[in-house]
Amino acid sequence: MLRRLVVVFVISVLAVSGMAEEKGSSAAELSLSEYFIGAYYSSAGNCGKAIPHLEKARQLHKNPSIYLELADCYAYQGTMEKAMSILDEGIRFFPDDGRLYISKGDIYYDLYKAGMPSDDIVRQAYDNLLKGWKLSADPEAGAKAVEMAAVLKKPEEAAKLYESFPLSVRLRPRLLVVMLNVYEITGQNNRLRKTIKMFINARIKSVDYLEHVANQAITHGFYKEALRLMQQEIQLDPASFKQWDKYMFAALAASDCKTVSRVFRQKYAAHPTSLSLYSMANCLGHQHRYKEAAAFFSRSLSADQSGWGKTVRLEIMRDYLKVLVAAGNNKAALNVVKKGLKSFPDSVPLKTDSVYINLLNNRQKVAIRIAESMLKEEKAPAVRLLKILKKKPAFLKYYYRGIVYYALEDYDRAFPLLKSANRIDPENRDVAIPLAFIYDRNGKQNHVISIYKTLLKVYPKDALLLNNYSYSLLMYRRNLKEGLRLAKTAVQLVPDSPMYRDTLGYAYLLLGQLDDAEENLKFAYEKNPENGEICQHLGEVYFRKGNFAKAKELWLEAIENGGVDEASLRKKISFLDH
Repeated sequence: MLRRLVVVFVISVLAVSGMAEEKGSSAAELSLSEYFIGAYYSSAGNCGKAIPHLEKARQLHKNPSIYLELADCYAYQGTMEKAMSILDEGIRFFPDDGRLYISKGDIYYDLYKAGMPSDDIVRQAYDNLLKGWKLSADPEAGAKAVEMAAVLKKPEEAAKLYESFPLSVRLRPRLLVVMLNVYEITGQNNRLRKTIKMFINARIKSVDYLEHVANQAITHGFYKEALRLMQQEIQLDPASFKQWDKYMFAALAASDCKTVSRVFRQKYAAHPTSLSLYSMANCLGHQHRYKEAAAFFSRSLSADQSGWGKTVRLEIMRDYLKVLVAAGNNKAALNVVKKGLKSFPDSVPLKTDSVYINLLNNRQKVAIRIAESMLKEEKAPAVRLLKILKKKPAFLKYYYRGIVYYALEDYDRAFPLLKSANRIDPENRDVAIPLAFIYDRNGKQNHVISIYKTLLKVYPKDALLLNNYSYSLLMYRRNLKEGLRLAKTAVQLVPDSPMYRDTLGYAYLLLGQLDDAEENLKFAYEKNPENGEICQHLGEVYFRKGNFAKAKELWLEAIENGGVDEASLRKKISFLDH
């Protein structure tokens, strides 16, 4: 129990107000004198001498400070029942003084922490700390109440209380750790990710905490956050950090290939592991260094015997095939896919890759035979693939190579191949949508509009096409009302999509309908707060509504999340700051 050192006693409260029994100024003055003597002994840790004076002060005059000091002394001596009795009496006389509830809650909280985790003790701690928080807004009481709510397995109550706190309270390290578990239990992944970011910014000086939260982040696919947490681990204690494989994988998943390459050179160049080779292979592939990537994939598969398991090994093999095709080494790709089918004879995705790769090696008959064997396993897609294979084999060659480059973000190489495929079959959405994306990157607005118009004639109720066409019209400031109509239709078809709600909210924003914009963008933000564009659009709504603090908060989130024009947002934030 922490001792209170009484520095100031509010004489006006004792002598004039707060009296439950009016005994005159002489009684109040005597009570004050006894209180000061008791408080002096109490602050020195001598509760044996303090208690008689405090008890006399309580008899002479009723004041919450006397009850608090007296209860604290009894608790310090280990006489918990007496301490509780004193606080209960104080609460009867002063039911609106939050300090009394907090002191009672603290006693129960300390009992729980001391190894007495009964439901009654936790419930008493929670109820009293919560009451104290409501009456006094004491941040420590509120934080402890959240912790007790989590222990009572009331995550919804814990979350509601936590989210009512000011940001300065929410950033407390101990509270952040509690809320990470609360949000994980309740499946609120978006709030979990936001809290992990807060944890990162709090810069906790505990390797164990950092490691625990980093593993939590990786489990949920929050790789950028995991990487930052592991970097903090390394800064705190570089000598004890051993999980370099995991660190490389987190860097790879966070698209930080500079870190992957640096760690490989420093830690694995002489004795590489299968995971370190895999990480390097992926990075080289996305840097469009395809021959080098293929060599690393080959080494990675050779280095691993059984550690990954069949599912992961299959995916790595398919990634290997992509960089071989991108490198133009179709014969090597054919050899790899043949070996792969011996290990994974029932894999439909690998059989599909085999169809394309055989076709690239001018083995159309073999490709047809493989596609026919897939009819039993994957009826509709196999029928469609077989039909195109027999009638438009050139389309499939352009399509597959184009999509491989597109997946590797090699848009310059992808563009002519997808364009050729689109000429052969302009109604094929699997080609047209990525082609429209490349046209948009290149500023070819009319080509984008033309592609979506063509596709919507064939697929008038395709929500993705409706959304993409709508967003294009809005971004290009072409026919905003039509953009709004298309966005509404997409949301009607798929009402829970944060992407479609963002487009609809953006349409309302451009048309000045701010309440409708806010409703839809808040929905999108709750579903996907890590999306930079959603943060940017919602921030713009708050800016136009005059809530500049909220606008700045969301724009800073947008910059952190990425995918936005950072320079433009920095200018807006600078404007708000001045």
